[in-house]
Amino acid sequence: KPVFGCSETVPFDHLLPLTTSQKQFQLDILGKDSDIIQLNHPSRTHGLSKSQMEKLEGYQIMELDSGRTKENLYWDWALSAGHYSFALAGDDLHYPDRSNRIAVRCSFLCCPSAGYSDILETLRDGCYYSMRIPDYGKGDWETKYERNRAVPHVTGIGLNRDTVFIYLSH
Repeated sequence: KPVFGCSETVPFDHLLPLTTSQKQFQLDILGKDSDIIQLNHPSRTHGLSKSQMEKLEGYQIMELDSGRTKENLYWDWALSAGHYSFALAGDDLHYPDRSNRIAVRCSFLCCPSAGYSDILETLRDGCYYSMRIPDYGKGDWETKYERNRAVPHVTGIGLNRDTVFIYLSH
């Protein structure tokens, strides 16, 4: 049924402040037509509280490290409340001209190809890990490119009985 004259699948802005039910409503609408939903930088999203993180659901990934904090508190609140999701880290490309702010937070996917369906399946299945890597070169972009290309890549991630394993290229 249309909402305020819009089709159900067209997100719209709510009046501020956003309540938990309004945020859940938006996640529900996005979930109808989205292949995957990522909750971006919750530590920088004003108005997200522990109470809300304990209630919100419908996302599959949460961004944990986008530069402002290394803290995983929001993810912990959601997981502790039974809302399972995977986690991702990324630079968000806000400062592409600053060596220390780009190509230092990243996620390594164990993916058979760079095709959309393979990447989507990899993200849905959690066949990746996220981490920070050093600011190689400290402003020397050629050194940064060279050293980042040499970072080992994932060749396998899995579970063997009660042991999680990860295989790297070297």
